Amino acid sequence: MQFTLSSAIALVLAGAVTAMPIVETNNSTSLLDERAANLITGGPYEATMTYYAPNGGYGACGTPIANTDFAIAMKQSLFESYNTEHPGNQNLNPLCGTPVRITSLETPNAQGVVAYIRDSCPGCQGDKGIDATPALCTAVTGQADCMLQGTFRVKWKFGPNPAPDY
Repeated sequence: MQFTLSSAIALVLAGAVTAMPIVETNNSTSLLDERAANLITGGPYEATMTYYAPNGGYGACGTPIANTDFAIAMKQSLFESYNTEHPGNQNLNPLCGTPVRITSLETPNAQGVVAYIRDSCPGCQGDKGIDATPALCTAVTGQADCMLQGTFRVKWKFGPNPAPDY
């Protein structure tokens, strides 16, 4: 058997792969939960939730949003206020991907639904207004067609697991 340069490279790479350390992670708190907790305190916020259909278009966070995603567009002025490091590029907004829990104020015994910030909304109503995708709107309100009503009173809070009294 002849030893070649490609054999030597293969041996070196194999040794490097097997010598890589195994890193243990603490899964008790996700990175998104930590980011949300560090960015914002306060809430829950009462707001108007409106409905929009992104149809796979790209949101302010730079990723496509399907109508079936549990995604929100946040009031543009609020969204942009958290992007102090890269104000010219909302794709780098630290709120992108942050979870929020939304609960209907119009549905008796409503359960909160977790969604993720993926877009900004220049036309959202009020200081804390949000736009919901069709799937999210239905999950929050229980209505099969959110376009019939159009606007909904909700409360929302950053993070997937807010205190039960919210």
